[in-house]
Amino acid sequence: MNRTQMRENAFKLLYSLEIQKSENLEEQIELYIQNSEIESEEAKIYIKDAVMRN
Repeated sequence: MNRTQMRENAFKLLYSLEIQKSENLEEQIELYIQNSEIESEEAKIYIKDAVMRN
């Protein structure tokens, strides 16, 4: 997964979290990663970091 795809997934997750107003952020991140079938450890770390900073 390249950097553009990682960034795109992070923004998709951020958008969905804004709509859902979920309480358990870490659980929602893990569910998104599983449902999107993201296997790259680098991508997982990037997405988690991007979401947690916001």
